[in-house]
Parts: sequence; C-alpha cells; structure tokens
Amino acid sequence: MKVVWQATKKVNNHTSRFSFSPKQDYHLVRNPLRKQSVIFPGYKINYLKAELYFKNIIEHKTTPWTAKEYYQVCNDMHKILLAGQWYNKKSLMGKVKGGKLRGQTAPKSGRPHVREYAQAIANKHQVKIKAGALAVRRVKENLPDNPKEGGHAYPIGHKGLVAYYKSAVVSLNALMKASSSEKKLNCLGDLYHTMINARPFTQVNQSLFMNQINVLLKHMSLSTVHHGHLDHLAHRFDYREFRKLFRLHYDGKLGMARFKHGSFIGFAYWSKHQ
Repeated sequence: MKVVWQATKKVNNHTSRFSFSPKQDYHLVRNPLRKQSVIFPGYKINYLKAELYFKNIIEHKTTPWTAKEYYQVCNDMHKILLAGQWYNKKSLMGKVKGGKLRGQTAPKSGRPHVREYAQAIANKHQVKIKAGALAVRRVKENLPDNPKEGGHAYPIGHKGLVAYYKSAVVSLNALMKASSSEKKLNCLGDLYHTMINARPFTQVNQSLFMNQINVLLKHMSLSTVHHGHLDHLAHRFDYREFRKLFRLHYDGKLGMARFKHGSFIGFAYWSKHQ
C-alpha cells in the first residue's frame, strides 16, 4: 500500500502540509486503513511530543516504578496530548481537560456493534468472553459490574483508580525484569488492560496508553502496533484472554472490525510491511 494521505492546516496565514504515511505513522492511528481526519496534524504533533517525553523517562529509568510516579507521568502525557486544544471539544461527559482525572460519574461503553465484534473475535480465536471484564487479577477493589447486554462500566471516582495504578506499576516493574519476548508482551498486555479498564481521563485514554505501549515496544527493539479496537476488547475480556488477543494484534492476525450502519460486518487486515 503506497498511498499517502494528505491533510492541510493554516498556520499564521500560511498553509502547512502534513502527510500521513501508513508505513511511517502506523503506530499513531486506530485504523491504518482509514483516511485520517483534518485534526490529524495536531494529533500527530502532540502524540510525537508525548512519545518523546515518555521515551526519555524510560531510557533513564533505573529504579522500580511507584504508583505515584506513574500517576504523574500519565497526567503529564495527557496534558501534552491535549496541548493546543486540538481535542478541546464538548463530550457527553463535559469538556476535556489535559491531565485532569474524570469526576465521580463512571462513563460507560456499550455499543451493540462492539459487542458483535467482541463475540466474533471470541468465536474466531477460540477465547471466552467473561462477565465482568476484570482488570489484572491484582486489582481486587472497586471492580466494575458490567451489564449482560455487553456494555462496560468503569471504576467510580478517584479512589477507585488507586488499585489500578498500583497494578499497572507491578506490570511495569515486571517488564523491566522480563527476558523473553513472550513475557514482555504479556506484561505490556497486562499494563494496557489494567489502565484502559481504569479509564482515568474523560477522553484521550486509548491514545495515551497505546503511546506508552509503543514506546515500550520500541525500547525493547520490538515492532510497534496501531491502536485498533483493543480498548473495546480489553473491556470485554479477562486479562488472560486479552493476553492472547494482544499477541494476535501484535502479530497482525487479530483483524480490524469493519462496521456499517451500526453493525459489525467483518474483519479487515493490514500490515505495515505491505
């Protein structure tokens, strides 16, 4: 696939051109098959700045992570991602603010077509959808109760997030000691699964945690991955099943969901090596 999608943006009465290359920017997008929207240039700049910030921390990290330390890093990265107010829009949960944890209200994710996609993934790859979609087993408190119709609820309030940050640093510290690629990918899957289930911010969680995952992959000399629908899958699968799905996504075998008129219609595959 050789096409390069173009986007333009006016800056100080001049037009700056930004291009999206499916090969070069593979790790920045949810779906590399889809043409990027007009906000992509601002997103790309902020994403790369956040990536550089986290990369610098990882390269100089010699001591074990603490929950407080990781919490601050996540907040700082969220501020960077929202700099310039490119994402400063009204959502159902209020205006998005960089680095500000969401309030007491627990947002929900429960689109019927996502449920259909998760079920198709379960059937195709012979994994089970488990009620509750637990974060990593170390999180024992304030786990969300998920409705049978396939929705997903997040932990309520700031106190409910504490256990998730503590669990995340266990995965980060295990990653620092992991020797094989399989163990490293399991640690990354656990880290992502924990934090995407926590959803500490009102918006811009997927970009934030996939940013971290890709920086860590590159730091370990492993290939990066696009965002995909990993967030929705992490909501609906237990961490053990999600480890397998994360590995399939890493290997390019999971398949992107194709939706039409609010319904799941099949899988699409794309490789950065094409």
